[in-house]
Amino acid sequence: MMEDFHYEPLQYPDPLSPRTSEAPAPAERTGGNGGRKRRYREEPAGTLYRDILEHLSFPVIAVDGEQRIILSNRKARELSETDPIHVGRMIFECLPDAVSGRVALVAHTSTRRIIPVCEIHGIAYQIECIPLAGESGKGGAFLILKAEKQSD
Repeated sequence: MMEDFHYEPLQYPDPLSPRTSEAPAPAERTGGNGGRKRRYREEPAGTLYRDILEHLSFPVIAVDGEQRIILSNRKARELSETDPIHVGRMIFECLPDAVSGRVALVAHTSTRRIIPVCEIHGIAYQIECIPLAGESGKGGAFLILKAEKQSD
């Protein structure tokens, strides 16, 4: 059974887009080194988020309001060797119609949906679709694919 929840989509600057402002100045930190100041440069948030998403153990995909893939992690790109899911493609080119139709509905209605079981390239997944608000006002969606446990 599909669960529906309605809430306001997350609105925040895109952490994965290039920053137009200058990088922050190196921070100073003391401790663990005899009280001497140590200088280090923090990584931009976008780099950190990208690294975290890239190394998750499950596929994640984000699409914009036009259903174009704007983010896919390593596990998503590995779903199919012959038909890779990558940035720039349309979601309906990569996933079954039942999924892409619901993704469009999530983006349009800002309603979170869980697709209970969907087979993608021979593996059954539960897909959580979370609405995202784009900077242009057109919504998108963030998909988290969880592989269903196989019964022996």
